[in-house]
Amino acid sequence: MQNRDIKEKNDSLIAFLNDAEHDLKQPLRAISFNASILLEDYSNTLEPEAIDTIESIQNYNKNLSNSILALLNYERITQYQKDYSNLNLKEIADDVIDELEALISEKKAIVTVCPTLPNSYGDRDQIHEIFYHLILNALTYNDNKKPKVEISANIDKGGNVVYSIKDNGIGISEKYKDQIFKAFKQLPLKGKTPESTGMGLCLVKKIIGLHGGNIWVASEKNEGSTFFFTLVKEK
Repeated sequence: MQNRDIKEKNDSLIAFLNDAEHDLKQPLRAISFNASILLEDYSNTLEPEAIDTIESIQNYNKNLSNSILALLNYERITQYQKDYSNLNLKEIADDVIDELEALISEKKAIVTVCPTLPNSYGDRDQIHEIFYHLILNALTYNDNKKPKVEISANIDKGGNVVYSIKDNGIGISEKYKDQIFKAFKQLPLKGKTPESTGMGLCLVKKIIGLHGGNIWVASEKNEGSTFFFTLVKEK
């Protein structure tokens, strides 16, 4: 009876999140549509400053829409019906690298995966999210002429597998280390605004916690970063 009650509550919350996503995004779509109409129909008569303002509205609207979606997806994580199994993490890491191939090529980056990366036990889709966001961050926050990302693992003194994703990017100063795992927090980029919601590491921490693991970072400004995390061993 208790399990059925929990399932009914979870189903109700998921339905609420789906409705909330629709209701929140509807007015944003209207703003985007009307801003596009203004640019299409009146761009020849508007002052350059007015055009810039409308384009800014479109950008802010897009960012807000993405932030709402990211926040709702974060909440869905706790209600998601997980499908646990033994996982080949080398295979998952390779899949993520293929998914990010365009960005890797654009940045002329080298991404390597330890061929003996230990397997783990968990939900494949969620573990994929962990590797996706950590590798994406390693590439995004990297202004090195030859970006490198290394994915490996080792065994700690307690016999636990500790996975690591190391980069030679901009690094993280001490004041940001406690902030990066919080919602909507982003590292500043020189002359750029990151094209992300600031929810990636927050989501990663949530997923790892749900899998019984921990995540932490070792980094210094301008010296690259290494994100370490633990997961349940293969069963």
